Amino acid sequence: MQILFYCSQNKRYGLSLIVKAAKKSHAAAMYSLALIQFNGSGGSKSVKNLKVGARLCQRAVYLGCVDANREFGHCLQDGYGVSRDVSKGHHLLHLANAHDIGVVFSLVARSQDVSNDNMSNILAK
Repeated sequence: MQILFYCSQNKRYGLSLIVKAAKKSHAAAMYSLALIQFNGSGGSKSVKNLKVGARLCQRAVYLGCVDANREFGHCLQDGYGVSRDVSKGHHLLHLANAHDIGVVFSLVARSQDVSNDNMSNILAK
């Protein structure tokens, strides 16, 4: 969907797919629509709707999109399209960072398990 919109420059078709998915509560699609609203990339660059972008981003947070956590955290922290609430913004940013750290630890643990399995196989021979 995003590839059709941004890379292939088929904005109308790409946007229709993103909207269709967002209407079905697809978190990443909702977040994509938020970014389109923030950037004004659905039309001319002068056409931005920060309030709509922030609301879409907030909905994507509710649906579980970690990237939206980070984006909406910045919106709250800076008052970008919403009333400024620094503490709530920081909270969302910390949640997004904690998620990222968890992903890194998970990847490291998996790679160590693989390494240990390989070592066990080598030692068993």
